[in-house]
Amino acid sequence: DAIVFVVAKDQSGAALKFEAGEIDALDNVSPADYPAWQRGQDKGGYRLYDLGPSYNTNFLWFNLNPAPAGPDGRSSGPAVGKVKYAWFSKADFRRAVSKAIDRDALIAGPLHGFGFRNWSTMTRGNAKWYDSTIAGVDHDPEGAKRLLAGLGMKDRDGDGVLEDAQGNKVEFGIVTNADNEWRQQMVNLIRDDLSKVGIRASLVPLEFNTLLTRLRN
Repeated sequence: DAIVFVVAKDQSGAALKFEAGEIDALDNVSPADYPAWQRGQDKGGYRLYDLGPSYNTNFLWFNLNPAPAGPDGRSSGPAVGKVKYAWFSKADFRRAVSKAIDRDALIAGPLHGFGFRNWSTMTRGNAKWYDSTIAGVDHDPEGAKRLLAGLGMKDRDGDGVLEDAQGNKVEFGIVTNADNEWRQQMVNLIRDDLSKVGIRASLVPLEFNTLLTRLRN
């Protein structure tokens, strides 16, 4: 006569409730849990249904906010600082980062094969608006290196990290939510891919509400 929706603190908590029999269904199965749950269907008395690609996407983007205002209403310059803004605002830099990333490795690793490459905000799960003709810049580390060299970025001191024409190390942090393990795993793989073309990236995990506040500000 009724359906009760239980709100869990995070994805792991919801999974534990399902395994303990406290809830009867789960709508957001973590890729890491899927293979084991797939094998345990008969014993556990449940069924998994593959509904295909989600409407949601995982994506990497750069902060290009040119002039956020401070408490006094004045701007102190780009949110990420003038040096990083100079890199991020160049399309060839963003293309180089895209070329450095091995999307197939992200799908095979953290997503356990349950993922699809995507080149727009719409996924193939949205039959009405998905456009299969849209293509993006795919994995090409050597192409990434050429683009970065064309921007004047070189490893001038031989430490494996590029410097820009002014001698600044090409490095930045990648922020994601701390309660999502597989998203952090994706960032770590991206960090490794970027290191192969001379960019030093670091994982910056934040509590989800803190992350949202930073996005909005």
